[in-house]
Amino acid sequence: CINMNPFNHQPLTIDQLDNDCLCFLSNKMKPVKSSRLFMGYIHDVNSKLLSDFFNVPDDFYRQVILRQDLLCRYLDGGRATIFFKNGMPSDYIDRSVDLSQFSDYSEAYHRLVYDITMLNCNAIDLILVPEDSVRVFYVSGGFAGNEIFVSLLANVYPDMEIYTTEIENCSALGAALVIRDLFDRNDSPEINLELRRWEAFKKN
Repeated sequence: CINMNPFNHQPLTIDQLDNDCLCFLSNKMKPVKSSRLFMGYIHDVNSKLLSDFFNVPDDFYRQVILRQDLLCRYLDGGRATIFFKNGMPSDYIDRSVDLSQFSDYSEAYHRLVYDITMLNCNAIDLILVPEDSVRVFYVSGGFAGNEIFVSLLANVYPDMEIYTTEIENCSALGAALVIRDLFDRNDSPEINLELRRWEAFKKN
């Protein structure tokens, strides 16, 4: 998961470098401050841990239906985590968690995604500038289809507009948009990003 803020042009700090931040360059040679989290892999290996414990198929998480009651309970606890509370293991699998505390796979999976999302929110915060004008988040890629993850973003950042798109080849589309001005706009097709806005369901 790579978080990018093209509006943060401040030099990287030691703290940001120590927490896996870096800068890309835009096509206009402007820095794009970014943070990273090995989120997809962390999700996959730990959801496999859950499926083994609860004796369900490895892709059972695809059948989990979002439960707002669980997320509201977790949100009341802030960013404290159950998974990875002792740090990230070298193999990214947290075997220290007592999975018997969860009533079923769905509850455990909600908690796993909650904790991973909080880790990513910490990474997002590293590249945000206090009192800046950023008010919109765009989410693309695999986690754009994870309703638990996106709902949590909307609740952690209630003052932001959170949009997802599940179109494929977003990077290629972005490159095409950059060079679009070189061509006759009358001949270019209308672009539909298939954006969906997500609202916070928990009142602060």
